[in-house]
Amino acid sequence: MKELTSDGNVRFESLVSDIERVARIAAGASEFEYMLVKLLQLLESNTVDREVVISTFKRLASEWPHGAIEMLEFTMRKLQWPEVQAALEIYQEFGADFRYRSLAKKALLVYEEVWEYSDMYVTYR
Repeated sequence: MKELTSDGNVRFESLVSDIERVARIAAGASEFEYMLVKLLQLLESNTVDREVVISTFKRLASEWPHGAIEMLEFTMRKLQWPEVQAALEIYQEFGADFRYRSLAKKALLVYEEVWEYSDMYVTYR
């Protein structure tokens, strides 16, 4: 098992920021799926502090910046972290804005056995 490093945390935060920036101008997820693959690989490498990831993903699920839904869907489809699922369930029920509640509901679909939006990503086709 690889050791957690502050470098891993920095790489994670940097990649999340890069995805947010690219998603802002992208025509669709296919334009930055390669970055989502890198994000998933980084999380699977066990070099990032899980609490840092959970905190960042909770921020994504409360603010919904560009790329948030894609980051949450893409990574949680494979990782299935219960902490992220629990946070999404809270935002789905108590989110301040109906659009944010809808996004949380959509992100939660990755925890279902069959994910109806999987064809959106080449990786999950």
